[in-house]
Amino acid sequence: MGTFNELIVAGPPVQRIQFKYGLCWQLEYHIGDTVKWENINRPNIANGGIVIPGLLSILPEETAQKYYAITFLDDRILAASEISAVEFQKLEQFLPSQISNP
Repeated sequence: MGTFNELIVAGPPVQRIQFKYGLCWQLEYHIGDTVKWENINRPNIANGGIVIPGLLSILPEETAQKYYAITFLDDRILAASEISAVEFQKLEQFLPSQISNP
């Protein structure tokens, strides 16, 4: 996944979801936090809302990968919900290329 941030979602169990949005520097966020952009250009997003794909960071060996949709409004994290692998791939495919730093 390269450089990413993590959304920490209260449990049980606590979940750490990797995502790429804003300044990607392994920053930790919680629901309600606003992502940082620093010196990178923030993309112009219609209506201020966007859904970004995410992956569960830590998996027990016997667990299949879990995929998430993370919803942002005006750069504030609103929610994270589990999605299928197909939905994850569709989200990744249609993201603007400038949503995070390289």
